[in-house]
Amino acid sequence: MRRLYTARENLILLFTAIVLTIVGIIFIYDFTKSDNAYCIETFYLIRQSTYAVCGLVCAFLLSRFDYHRLYTIYLWIFFMAVAIIILNFAMNLGGSNRGYFQIGSVWINMSQLILTVSILMFVGILQHENIFSVKAVSCCLAFAALFCLIGDFQGMMLFAIIIFPIAFIKEWKAALTFAAPAAAGIICIIQKRYYVPKRIDVWLDPFMERYDLGYEIVNSMYSIASGGMFGVGVGEGKTAYCLPDAHSTYIIAGITREIGWFGALEILFVYCIFLGAAFKIACRSVDKYGFYIAAAITVRYSVMLILHLFTAANMIPAFGVFLPFISYNGTGLLTDFALLGILLNIARQKAENDRRMGI
Repeated sequence: MRRLYTARENLILLFTAIVLTIVGIIFIYDFTKSDNAYCIETFYLIRQSTYAVCGLVCAFLLSRFDYHRLYTIYLWIFFMAVAIIILNFAMNLGGSNRGYFQIGSVWINMSQLILTVSILMFVGILQHENIFSVKAVSCCLAFAALFCLIGDFQGMMLFAIIIFPIAFIKEWKAALTFAAPAAAGIICIIQKRYYVPKRIDVWLDPFMERYDLGYEIVNSMYSIASGGMFGVGVGEGKTAYCLPDAHSTYIIAGITREIGWFGALEILFVYCIFLGAAFKIACRSVDKYGFYIAAAITVRYSVMLILHLFTAANMIPAFGVFLPFISYNGTGLLTDFALLGILLNIARQKAENDRRMGI
């Protein structure tokens, strides 16, 4: 019976992820078909579809690979990312975008890759070590230094936000003690880089910078408000004309304008089903390592979703986060599917363990 539950959760995870990806492809095409930057109406459609297919293949491969042996792969990916960043600095292959690496016409978001690998590596360390151990603290400092090197202070904040709940589960007193200086250090570091006081001022009164820093925020709120209950219709909103990032960091605002609040709630309901299945897999994992990995992945999806929604609605200062499975972001979509494959692998290991135990 438990194996049936596990199989059902796997199907739910895979089905909801595919549904969200298809929704994203439809709206990305709708928002970018008038974009003449590449003189190809289906440019973004083809790219996102290609990333989705590659992501499904990646998820399938990782679902067949024992997650206990993935730690070595994390290390290799991390060292490869560091090597690429150093090469990027030496040869200026990414130009001014230090967090990106270009191969032909494809841009790889190294920040997204490093963030994901760092979370998985830290969770692996946290399984055997306490939060204040030399190994755990050293890794956190190394990750922070790497984020500073590529100028991705947003990634540093995401890392801290995502690992805190996992550290809290491990040792809640130590996590609370560790959180205060960590938060203070991050705020001090990003103070100059992201002009925090200015961003807070724009958040409190976005109309103050209506045609500058507050442009996207104001248009995002307009898009959400003008959608009404049922929206203006898919393809009729012309969202991309007033919201430049309608296909990426503000995609939920564009979607709400076209299918309304009711349609947006349906998408959120699909996310809730997905996160619920992921949470069940974490709770039913075979061992502590599987639990920590599944919990970290679930928290990562949840944090990305919440920050994206809150940013679009101007409930928090601007925090450009992509919506999992939906936003146009090749590296992000591949990462989403890779983490999905790890979740499926953890569930499969549970089913095989139950079969061996005769359950």
